Amino acid sequence: MPRRPRHWQWTEAACYHVMDRGHNRETVFADDADRAHFLHLVTRYRDRFELRLYSYCLMANHFHLLLQLPEPRRLSALMAGLLRSYTHYAHRRYGFVGRLWQGRFKSPAVETESYLLSCGRYIERNPVEAGLVRLPWDYRWSSCRAYALGEAEALLAPNPWYEALAAAPARRQEGCTNCSTRPAFITRCVECHHSVCGGGRLSGAARPSSYRGSGLEGANYSARSRFIIRCIECHHLPFTPPRV
Repeated sequence: MPRRPRHWQWTEAACYHVMDRGHNRETVFADDADRAHFLHLVTRYRDRFELRLYSYCLMANHFHLLLQLPEPRRLSALMAGLLRSYTHYAHRRYGFVGRLWQGRFKSPAVETESYLLSCGRYIERNPVEAGLVRLPWDYRWSSCRAYALGEAEALLAPNPWYEALAAAPARRQEGCTNCSTRPAFITRCVECHHSVCGGGRLSGAARPSSYRGSGLEGANYSARSRFIIRCIECHHLPFTPPRV
């Protein structure tokens, strides 16, 4: 299936779950110096593009960013600059040539009111699912410590959905730690079995009529959505319904 144009999901009302991984799933962040440099680049491009970063996680061979842009059409320019800058850094440090990233970065749109916190929880639980730590806030290279422990994190923008959980910071942190110890509910593609977070309403604008013939017509969770439930890996339709 041909790639879907990014402008189909441009909207100022949504955030974007941006992710990419190393070519052939190879390591892109070999040590803490690599991860620190990548976050330094994120800070530089945050200031240049006025993006709001709500969640992030850096793994050995991939990364996740949950962000919002005042001009969504600049997302491609932002990521092109960020990934190219880190590639140049890796070329200089490790003395190799050629591609570093697997290919086109993924950037499914996330409905802010419904699934932003769930998507952030999914992102921050990556180290737990990979068996690196027991609790998500034990991992240094994610945004979880800012939300669960109240640690200062200059990279993150104020998160109004997190702040709406409770008036007192201690109550918000308690709620965050309780939620972060439970797995985020997952949708799974029936074609390639790839998992993504947050109810599946992630990719592309569409009318409910797009579900005709897919076995999903009449399903309440999809009929209310403006987004196609489509796999970010193979773009197959449909997803299995989320566990609630």
